[in-house]
Amino acid sequence: MNYRSVSLSHAYAAIIGGVALTVYPQIILSFLELNLTDGLILVSRLFGAFLFGLGFSIYSTKDTPVFPFSLVAANALVDLVAAAIFLQATLSGTVGWAGYIFSGMFAMNLVSWLVILPQRNQMQSA
Repeated sequence: MNYRSVSLSHAYAAIIGGVALTVYPQIILSFLELNLTDGLILVSRLFGAFLFGLGFSIYSTKDTPVFPFSLVAANALVDLVAAAIFLQATLSGTVGWAGYIFSGMFAMNLVSWLVILPQRNQMQSA
């Protein structure tokens, strides 16, 4: 596993997720068994636009000789918090069983970022 493969997979996931949340957020919100309100749809669309932009910012770093530590650390932190939020929301009954899937997905993203962090020193010394 290297930075290029991790950054590309995360970039594509963020772009696809961003488009889905921006264009038709009801799909994901229904999957999570949430009550659809106008405010929730608005916030979901705003988050989708953020994800879309984040995907392109990650994509723009795919060929850097030494990956940006702050980007990797920030994404790892976001994945940690998102996994914890989805797990808590699922255990408390706020979202349905799909919350476990989202929690697991964010936990796996966290692991992938953590796996490539030690590679930074190797890239700098090469």
